[in-house]
Amino acid sequence: MKKFAEMNGNEKIAYKNIKFACEWVIGGWVNEIYDGFAESLPTTESEAKEICYYEAINNSYTRGGCHFGQAPKEMRFAGSDFINEAIDNIFANDGDVGFIGTEMKWW
Repeated sequence: MKKFAEMNGNEKIAYKNIKFACEWVIGGWVNEIYDGFAESLPTTESEAKEICYYEAINNSYTRGGCHFGQAPKEMRFAGSDFINEAIDNIFANDGDVGFIGTEMKWW
């Protein structure tokens, strides 16, 4: 994954939306585990990534919030390979993903 400073304008806007979408979704899953509703969580890491992908390309996200509706147009210009690479990078570096993966026995 490129460093943020090396991304073009479309990729920067798309990466922010992807990052905030993953934070929103993953944070919700952590809350569900703590609240005792883990049975509603994805059963595999790939399913979790698909959900994050869907959210990132269909909704607009900012830090700490989801603005349900159209995702930034830059998501289309960044492309699916970039989106998947960003999600893989976020999953590899997010401690909450490790917690969820352990709880849900993804590995």
